[in-house]
Amino acid sequence: MASHELPSSGRGEQLNPNHSYTAYIWDLAETRQNAVAALLEQAQGFGYPVRYWWLSEAMELRDAPDRLIVCVHYPSASEDAGMDVYDALTERGVRWDDLEGAAMEEYRQLGKPISALADICNTDGTVLFPLSTLEDTLPAVDEPLEANPKDFLVYYSLSGLLLVHADDEAGASQKGNTALQAAVKKMGETGLTAEEASQVALNSTEVVIDTVEALEWPQEPTNPPDNETL
Repeated sequence: MASHELPSSGRGEQLNPNHSYTAYIWDLAETRQNAVAALLEQAQGFGYPVRYWWLSEAMELRDAPDRLIVCVHYPSASEDAGMDVYDALTERGVRWDDLEGAAMEEYRQLGKPISALADICNTDGTVLFPLSTLEDTLPAVDEPLEANPKDFLVYYSLSGLLLVHADDEAGASQKGNTALQAAVKKMGETGLTAEEASQVALNSTEVVIDTVEALEWPQEPTNPPDNETL
């Protein structure tokens, strides 16, 4: 039987029309360095070849803005080919504007191999991400991340309304306090049943956050709010 695999580059990448070729597409590509770096990192981590091209190289755009297409070659005919890269990117919070399947011929004719971010050039030949390498790129997400996340203790106080039935004001306060204390304790340990939740009627309670204070953990709290413990 004749082989469908075709050598496509000096690095020995083998193309096959039955393989999967997934194109991640970005608008305003010059602003998406972190996302593109994440795709390249994940694909290379799994050992998949990556190529890129511009939409304007595949079709006439007229007045439409150009789009960067970064395509990953998965040497598999499986229906779930590429899900490992997709899931990893999703878990990292990476975003793209479109995701499409590409044909082998499109990948072969238009695609330019990538080994680092600096390999990606604009259509005029200038580097898209100047002086960039994969190692120099910031964490690959589109939203800013806190540089060094820490643990904090957050003190809060709440005010609200809870409907209870009692003979007098003192009795109502006591019943409300007891019901909320039991609900909070139970919810923290095993969760509330539907019956218990209906007794506290949290769905009818109007709650307003009065104060919030955050202290870095394990630093000892200093002058925490004088809250009443339920």
